[in-house]
Amino acid sequence: MHEYVEKFTEYVLAGDDNQASRLVDSAMAQYTKTEVFEQLITPAMYRVGTLWEENKISVADEHLATAVVDMIITSLDQKEPQEEALPDTGKVLLGGVEAEEHYLGLKMVSSRFKDYRWNVRYLGPNLPLSHLHTMAQMWKPDVIVLSVALAYRLPSVIEYVDTFSKFEHQPTILIGGRVAPKLQSTFSEYNNVFVLVGLDDLDQWIETGKVGSVHAGTK
Repeated sequence: MHEYVEKFTEYVLAGDDNQASRLVDSAMAQYTKTEVFEQLITPAMYRVGTLWEENKISVADEHLATAVVDMIITSLDQKEPQEEALPDTGKVLLGGVEAEEHYLGLKMVSSRFKDYRWNVRYLGPNLPLSHLHTMAQMWKPDVIVLSVALAYRLPSVIEYVDTFSKFEHQPTILIGGRVAPKLQSTFSEYNNVFVLVGLDDLDQWIETGKVGSVHAGTK
């Protein structure tokens, strides 16, 4: 997969959605969707973020790349139309914490839940706690997925988790994003919170109710 990443990064920064889409289609013929998301799209976008941090590209360049990747993820879902949600799979609500503008990872998680035929509500990035709280109280999802890319938003994530952990219906809370590997010990005291380091963790949780050796409902 490594040979695809450099080319894909080049295409999305150039806004060449046709070439980027063809490359993804080629990868999809050889790999699973999770592998394409995890080993192609994610490292390419991390590369874009690094180039921006190093002032080698502009904010406009980053936004262009994001728009191209957004379109490709949507296109993949349309090429592989999901069947109706199964009644016994549950409901999942996805959103980024307030001021968190990164959302592609969250959209990929939404796509995978749809593949498993969950009932999905994807609310996108930058969602104030009060709005997400209202939606969650009304809809009562079985799972709430939060996305955070930047370490200094950790206090916001903790506030969201504390709030949702008090819900009477006790949803499972999944946390993912670029800083997820640094958060694994932060939420160890919560029985209903799982930190997803990657989409492999997500697939494992959906299929088995655990991440690594940690089962849902246990510390």
